Amino acid sequence: MTDNITLILALLPIHLAVMVSPGPNFVLLSTTALSTGRNDALRVALGISVGSLVWMVAAVAGVSIIMDALPILSLALKIIGGMYLIYLGYKLLISKGMTSDGFNRVETKKKNSFRRGLISNLTNPKSAAYFGSIFAAFLTEEVSSFALASLIPLLFLLSIAWHSALATAFSVDAVRKPYLRYSRVINLVAGTTLLALGLRMAGTALLN
Repeated sequence: MTDNITLILALLPIHLAVMVSPGPNFVLLSTTALSTGRNDALRVALGISVGSLVWMVAAVAGVSIIMDALPILSLALKIIGGMYLIYLGYKLLISKGMTSDGFNRVETKKKNSFRRGLISNLTNPKSAAYFGSIFAAFLTEEVSSFALASLIPLLFLLSIAWHSALATAFSVDAVRKPYLRYSRVINLVAGTTLLALGLRMAGTALLN
């Protein structure tokens, strides 16, 4: 039991550190919160978290092993993920910024927010690599089913807490008002970042 608790305590800060590091999920979540508000961003946060949950369950089920055995699946995931990031970047680049009432002129339908967060995480090969490697390294035969049953919900709740906190932080007036003034520039930077990430992801997959 003590070893299982030690395992959980060791994994939690690692998982938090990975989430804190900026990446496609962070860019998508912060831009959504700034442009269309907290509720929309919370849907994105939930989608990202559910995506993490899917990857955790898949890692435990051995999907990472299957992907290693069938490189074409890993290649396809990288290409699809890269193309999706390019699409999100393009949508930001063509955005005309914010109107005076704070609503984006090319606002994405809110019902799609959860799906955007989910797809962003599911098509991110870094998520597959992270969860596959971290579970392979820590979850040995000595780990009890109780520890596993406790770990996955804890990591899922930690993901919801962190991404929801980001959604809330980036949607408050103190952050949103400056964004109204510089929204076009911010969208250009965020869109360019997503485009670059997508091109690098897809390009690396095709060249390797």
